[in-house]
Amino acid sequence: MSQRYLNIGPHSRMIVRTAQQVLSRSDLPSSQHRGALATVLQYAYGAAAMDVRWIEQSRNAGMTPDELFARVSRDLAEREGGEVPDAERDVDVAAMRERDFSHALDCLIAGVEKLAQRDGAAPH
Repeated sequence: MSQRYLNIGPHSRMIVRTAQQVLSRSDLPSSQHRGALATVLQYAYGAAAMDVRWIEQSRNAGMTPDELFARVSRDLAEREGGEVPDAERDVDVAAMRERDFSHALDCLIAGVEKLAQRDGAAPH
């Protein structure tokens, strides 16, 4: 089961405890910690599930993730009667996923910080 559901794995409690410690040091009111924790964890679990699914799809197609991305980009461009955009050529899928994950997590954290400011606390 732990291989199918990320929040049941051997490190899930450690991850939750660490996130709770970070929240306890934030200016977010404690009454809002559970919601903030749920938001961040659901995002992380969802992103990880998408990564796993992409890797499975590439493996099933007999390709690397980069090759599958290139093929999907090419197929979509052909279907739309255009060319593959420059930003989608020679993509390192792992680097792209890491960059996108980090940026999205920064956006979530910025939202939590904004809530703390809105409720009258000073930002960290």
